[in-house]
Amino acid sequence: MRKSLIATMSIAVMAATGLAACSSGPSSATNEKFITKDPASVVETGVKLPEQRDLEFKLDGSVSKAKVEIADAEIAEQVKGSKNLRIHPKKVGETTIKLTDPNGKEYQIPLEVVEGNN
Repeated sequence: MRKSLIATMSIAVMAATGLAACSSGPSSATNEKFITKDPASVVETGVKLPEQRDLEFKLDGSVSKAKVEIADAEIAEQVKGSKNLRIHPKKVGETTIKLTDPNGKEYQIPLEVVEGNN
């Protein structure tokens, strides 16, 4: 009886550990805090940004030389002090991001902040 109890408990612990490993970690889309985009790839389509996640742009060159203007500062804001160019949503709505990369190339990117984290 004692051996079967120990075996059952061992299986339960392994199952719980396995389930916990599957439900957490950076590979889960709902747990990632950032959506990363190349500015050139979203000029035409824009970006739908869940209000519980930030938007990061992949840029060639020094981010400190990049410039960002957000048409409606009530919808989103640039995160200062980030090592990447990051936009943080403030509330649901639509605006436009004008991004100038370190090489001087300008992008007009439509941004729609939507509810949730997906």
